[in-house]
Amino acid sequence: MGISLVTGPTFEPVSLEEARTHCRVTQTDEDGLLAGYIMAARVFAETNTRTIFAQQTFDCTYDYYWPCNRNLDNGYVYEVFNSYLTGYGYSRIELPVYPVSSVTSVKYLDSNGVQQTLDPSQYLVSLDGPVAFIDPAYGVTWPTPRCQVSTVTVRVVAGFGTLPSDTPETIRQAMLMMIEHFYDNRSAVSGDMAEVPLGVEALLSTQRRSRILS
Repeated sequence: MGISLVTGPTFEPVSLEEARTHCRVTQTDEDGLLAGYIMAARVFAETNTRTIFAQQTFDCTYDYYWPCNRNLDNGYVYEVFNSYLTGYGYSRIELPVYPVSSVTSVKYLDSNGVQQTLDPSQYLVSLDGPVAFIDPAYGVTWPTPRCQVSTVTVRVVAGFGTLPSDTPETIRQAMLMMIEHFYDNRSAVSGDMAEVPLGVEALLSTQRRSRILS
């Protein structure tokens, strides 16, 4: 399984003006510095919570066969490489990013190595649960893809929304605290060995996802 960024965010959950105010900066001379801290704070928070904030587009790739991530007998999470198996757990494509707002396309390499695009009528998308997933439509069986790495590619749009205000306020406050921390501690190791503020961890923990896909 692989995840690659196709289109990055067009905005940050925290604006330059908000960062200036929080850091008590009254001039615009350090806007470039603050912009870098804003991006770094977002990436830190996204990694920490395993969540995408500002809307972005990703390609999720799967190797060899249509993926499945669940053994129905005992719930043990793993991947099975038997494309002939059908039914829940043997045909479901679980998406490794969260939250997913839409699925743009589902593509696969056929036996000749030619990329084919599935018609949306061939699959069902569920976005409501803690893990978004794609099932084949009723009566549909996934076609047989080529046996190679990255044989299936699902393009998804993920993120809370298209506006900074769509990001939960706890995340935005954690980012502001991280930005101030970066601004006040510009060396790789500060003189007082300052660590990430405890308040950041407390705020991020309210949004952290506990489940990790295998």
